[in-house]
Amino acid sequence: TSMGDMTLNEQDFQALSEQAFNQDDGSDTQMQALQALLELAQQKWEQELAVQLRLHGLVDKLLELCVCNEGGLKRKAALHVCVASSEKDFPSFLVTLVKAGMIRRFTKITSMSLTTSSAEDAQCMACAFYLLRLTLRRTLNDTLPTVGDELFTYGHMGHVAAALNNHSHVNFRIVVDRIANLLHCVADRKKLRERIRDLGCISILIKLTMEFPMFWGVLGNLSRSDSLHIILKDAGLLHAAETAGHKSPKILSVVTAIANVYASCDSQGGPAERFLSKHDVSIKLIGILDACIHGTHFQSSSDYWYALEEAADVTKALLRSEWQAERMVNAGLVPMLVELLKTKEKDEEAVMHTCSALYSLCSMQHLRKNLTKAGVPDAVRMYVESPNVKTQDAAKGCLLQLGVLDDEAATQANQVLDSSDTGKTYDVFLSHKRTDAKDFARALYNLLVLRGISAFLDFEYQEELQLETGLSKLVASCRNFVFVLTDNVLASKWC
Repeated sequence: TSMGDMTLNEQDFQALSEQAFNQDDGSDTQMQALQALLELAQQKWEQELAVQLRLHGLVDKLLELCVCNEGGLKRKAALHVCVASSEKDFPSFLVTLVKAGMIRRFTKITSMSLTTSSAEDAQCMACAFYLLRLTLRRTLNDTLPTVGDELFTYGHMGHVAAALNNHSHVNFRIVVDRIANLLHCVADRKKLRERIRDLGCISILIKLTMEFPMFWGVLGNLSRSDSLHIILKDAGLLHAAETAGHKSPKILSVVTAIANVYASCDSQGGPAERFLSKHDVSIKLIGILDACIHGTHFQSSSDYWYALEEAADVTKALLRSEWQAERMVNAGLVPMLVELLKTKEKDEEAVMHTCSALYSLCSMQHLRKNLTKAGVPDAVRMYVESPNVKTQDAAKGCLLQLGVLDDEAATQANQVLDSSDTGKTYDVFLSHKRTDAKDFARALYNLLVLRGISAFLDFEYQEELQLETGLSKLVASCRNFVFVLTDNVLASKWC
């Protein structure tokens, strides 16, 4: 009987559930009950129905049908009921599924081969990947802290890699959205990003962006880890971005990935800088930031879900590009960052990224006066005693660059660099190749100076360093020499 127009009371639904889940004989009665539940799940499922399944202890029976050997209607109906119940009764039903062993049991579904499975099996795989992705929602981090690791332990991420390797098969199109969303959530967790690299699928992900641009969201998250930058470069990230161009519906993720990987090491007028200068995403990003600051998150049809912490991290990445920084400042970024620091102090990750973003802006001399007028000193001063060392150093670094840090030792150390007298003695000479380690050298300089250690960094002395005698005197005036070893430093004429 079709369930489209039916309204079930509690007794009717309990009887229907008993017929579907407490029988395992494949009888006509059971199959009719499963078909009725499938239609309900697809058309008019309600939270009350999910609650009844939980309260009557039927979740374990539901999972047994999800992984039953017969597959077919039993598996399809059970998975759709799991999906509908998890959505309507979130997070209670999903947590119950996980505690009943869903992640371990679903290995039987995600391990199916796309090349030998039917379209119906592929749809079941898509449902399983979707449910696994739901377990990674940020709101469940405290409730389900080990889920991310379990996805690797029980082989689900290996099965994702296997599916990616079969991307040319017709069934891949059935699961691709669910796989991309799962990978995006996994890559959102810092400790799991390198495990994605270990799956050996980064090159495939970059290749797939041509046909499936949703994978740019995954690459954008992967690019947030410095340890993955070399492999992303070697796999052709910039070429893929240039090919995607402004037509990509994921342009913010594309630009973010390039800014993270290349902006701090690309040469003046280099290919990455040229790419970034062609794509102005300032208005889009500020819209996302505004939504996150005045709400809880941002989501649109063309971009993934952004939490405040992620939006702040994207902002920090784009400010590595001076061109993007100018555009965002002109679009009204600074007052928004000041507001974030003053109103979202409990979001520690967002605050850390915001202080780092403002430190990048404070490093640009021509912006310092405007940053001071916009109230940046008062905003970052709130965090000079932050228990998070990164936040504390970034906040102090802002004040130091703006000349308002109340720290005599750090101020004196910084004045040595500002002095035009190259005969002064420095504690440290920082030697680096700008196109490899510009941001790293600035961060290291900040760490040293904030601890009262005077350091020489060549950003302020470009003209002096053109003279061999000037360089020799500068090096000789330093008590310690720190050589930043990066990929191309030995090719430098100054080395």
